[in-house]
Formats: sequence, structure tokens, C-alpha cells
Amino acid sequence: MLHNSVGDAEAALPLYCQALAVWERALGPGAPEVAHALTDVAVIHLERGEDAAGAALLARALDIQTDVLGPEHSEVLAIKEVLEEVRAGGVA
Repeated sequence: MLHNSVGDAEAALPLYCQALAVWERALGPGAPEVAHALTDVAVIHLERGEDAAGAALLARALDIQTDVLGPEHSEVLAIKEVLEEVRAGGVA
């Protein structure tokens, strides 16, 4: 979203959350679009130092993408890597 791309995470967060809610209602909680929105919201939380919230969202995204894409897909592996970093003490 535009706000986050220009560095305005505070303005972007409610918009990402709104998009997440729309995708969940329209496509169901297991849709790939939901996983992308979860990842977007997670990134903002991580940027704000809210690791627990970010990790929870990444875990949901990982579950969805693993089901949709398979455990060896590059997108799944990328989410898994970030989640492991967060759980190990945060990302830089």
C-alpha cells in the first residue's frame, strides 16, 4: 500500500487490516490473498518492534501458504525464515 511504501506505517496499518478483513470475508481465511495481507500487517508490527504480534501473523500466513503452495515453495521458505528470526530474538 502507498502509505507503507512512503514510510508511513502508522497510516498504512489500518488500511492493511481493512484489506485483510475484506479478503477473509470475500475469499475465506485460507486464501493466498489473506496470507499476503497477513504478511503485510506482520511486517508493520515487526517494524514497530511488536514481535509477538508480527510472529503470530506470520505463523498464520505460513500455515496458509504451506497448504496452498507446498512446504518447499520459495515464498513459504521466506516466511519461515523471517518467522524463525523473530522467534530467535527479532529481526534487524
